[in-house]
Amino acid sequence: MQGFKKLLAISTVISIAHFFEDLALVIIGRYTDLHLGIIAVSVILFGLFLGVLSRHPSIKRFLGE
Repeated sequence: MQGFKKLLAISTVISIAHFFEDLALVIIGRYTDLHLGIIAVSVILFGLFLGVLSRHPSIKRFLGE
């Protein structure tokens, strides 16, 4: 359960930061055909992917746990 909490924390931080980056790009006028909902879902999935990746033993060793 402790590992899941760490995964969720990492994923949340990454997803929020990435979402605001994409939102800022959309607001300043970057042309996109994608709906904001699709962008939001993809950002959440990207955050979960990076969260899972950061918990991998070789990545943890590289980052120094």
